[in-house]
Amino acid sequence: MIIDKKKHVEMPPALATPPPQPEGNIAQFKQFITRGKKTAELKQRIAVFLAKLSQATRPQDVKYLCEEEKSWFFDKYKAAATRNTYMTAYRHAIQDCFNSLGIPEGLASERETTKGLVVQHLAMNYMIGLTKDYEATRTQSKTKTAEQRDNLTAFDLTAAIEKTEAALNSDDWRELAAALIFSVQARPSDMLASGQFKAISKYQVEFTSKAKKRGAAVSGHIWSLVDSATFI
Repeated sequence: MIIDKKKHVEMPPALATPPPQPEGNIAQFKQFITRGKKTAELKQRIAVFLAKLSQATRPQDVKYLCEEEKSWFFDKYKAAATRNTYMTAYRHAIQDCFNSLGIPEGLASERETTKGLVVQHLAMNYMIGLTKDYEATRTQSKTKTAEQRDNLTAFDLTAAIEKTEAALNSDDWRELAAALIFSVQARPSDMLASGQFKAISKYQVEFTSKAKKRGAAVSGHIWSLVDSATFI
């Protein structure tokens, strides 16, 4: 194996020099970087990475590019939560890019999931966060949840219902929207744009949302603070 000491990345035997640098308009790859949290700097970095990946034609090229990118990534970001969040942005971008452009021959990877066989770009096998980062984030989340459960804040339900009912009669659309959101604890995007509701019983409505499943509709029954007829 040939070692690039500057980057500490092992290069494949058949690869005496790094894969070609991206050419053309890097901006065209930014259309695939819409999901997940990221900074403007990282968005530019991911766009360049996608451009490089789009030129890779061999598995060893993909591995080299991913190891090189991860070397920079883990040196740049030290916090576990930040790494997990930003690595997710990379993975979303890779998925969306090659779902659109197609996976080059020889660079597809198959993986069995609970939903069946998934075919994805080989880079998805390499662009994965560290196990210790995921465990640290999971532990932090459990600790925070436990603390919240130990410090619950009581509220006056009667007063909340009265204020909600009053707001439902408001002429101000902002107060009306807030009351509807509070009534069923829905996302603002669902209430104001994509969500659909139908009365099921006196205090229960059927709620259909497209916010969680990338456009696929998901339905369920939820309770309402006010009677469903008033809510609808």
